[in-house]
Amino acid sequence: MASEQDLELVFFNTKKEFLIISEKVMKYLSGDGTATALLSKLLLVYKWEKSKGNRQDWFPLTAESVENSLGINTYLQSQAIKKLESKGLIEHKRGGFKGRRFFKINYSKIYNDILFESKKEWNETKTKFSFYADLNSAETLKEYREALDKIPLNIGEFIYAFSRLMVNVHGKRFTWDSNNYGKLKYFWNNLARKPFDYQILAKWDYMLNPKEPLASFITYYSVTPEKGNRKTLTRMMKETNIFDEGVYSVETEICFNRFA
Repeated sequence: MASEQDLELVFFNTKKEFLIISEKVMKYLSGDGTATALLSKLLLVYKWEKSKGNRQDWFPLTAESVENSLGINTYLQSQAIKKLESKGLIEHKRGGFKGRRFFKINYSKIYNDILFESKKEWNETKTKFSFYADLNSAETLKEYREALDKIPLNIGEFIYAFSRLMVNVHGKRFTWDSNNYGKLKYFWNNLARKPFDYQILAKWDYMLNPKEPLASFITYYSVTPEKGNRKTLTRMMKETNIFDEGVYSVETEICFNRFA
């Protein structure tokens, strides 16, 4: 008899046997599982065609292929195609050898009407993507300052210091995402002593947990005793090359004064 572990192995480790079903798409299609599954199949096939170098918007998908992979017969496929076309999500035509079926996906319709129901939601999502993209590509002080311009000062200061420490001391870029940013906000709201003592960050050894350096530091910081003569980030920049690669000037201080 199969165990729970056996079931998990089949369901979560055999990727080729599963489609990604969007709850928003299912809701938009009024719970029509067949149409939702067919759209997911079309998206998967389109991605596969692109990986082969097909640069056309139209791509083939036979009824036999869908029935073999999903068990949806030709009649149910035709009903699902009609529904997807009526919603403006796809187009389909026949042509070529034996009148093969070709499909075209209306990505803008999917994005605008389903995935992001309002311009506000879409703009917020784009802003988040842009924030992390700019932050993770920043190298100079000016680029960090621009990327961190709209977030709280204490968080921005720490992000800059932590990122520079990882690159200059450990030779590894730290990738910021919503998960790490959430951990950092919790850290500042619940753990961090203010003003923050950057001596602690400079002395911390990330090798405690190199796979999760931020979590490792937060754990280290929470059990580190209070230290005297706290140092701001600006003072640390003056005294060490950890954060600014040995280059410190009045211009640097002015550029970074929103943090200091």
